[in-house]
Amino acid sequence: MNVQLSVRKAMRIGSVPEDFNPADGQVSVYKFHYDPNILAYCFQGATVEWLHFVSANRKKNLFPQLLKKYGTIDIISGKIADDQTARTLQRYIGGVDFGIPGTPEADKITIEHLEFIRSDRYGDIKL
Repeated sequence: MNVQLSVRKAMRIGSVPEDFNPADGQVSVYKFHYDPNILAYCFQGATVEWLHFVSANRKKNLFPQLLKKYGTIDIISGKIADDQTARTLQRYIGGVDFGIPGTPEADKITIEHLEFIRSDRYGDIKL
C-alpha cells in the first residue's frame, strides 16, 4: 500500500491539518442513518461488472451502459483496497499493460492484480 502517496495527496488538497504527521495516520468514521427512500447497491467483491463500473466512473466513454444502469442508485459501494487499486485501474483503463479494457483477458489480468492481502493501522487510532 502506498501510504505516502495518499498522505501527500491529502496534504496537497488540504484535507488534513498543516501540522499533520504522516506517522499518525487518519481514519474517518461515519454513522449511516438509513432512509428507505435511498437506493443502495454493494458490489460483492472484485467482479468484472465492478471493474467496468469503477473504470466507467474514471473514463466516461468507457462502459457507458453501466453508468446508465446504476445511474439511479444513490449509494454504491464495493472494493477499494488501497492505493494500488487506483494504480491498477489506471493501467487497465489505459489499455497498455493488460490489453483492451472490456476484453476477457484484460478483465481477468486486472482482477488478479487486485488481490487484497491486509489492512494496516498507522499510529494510535481511537474510534
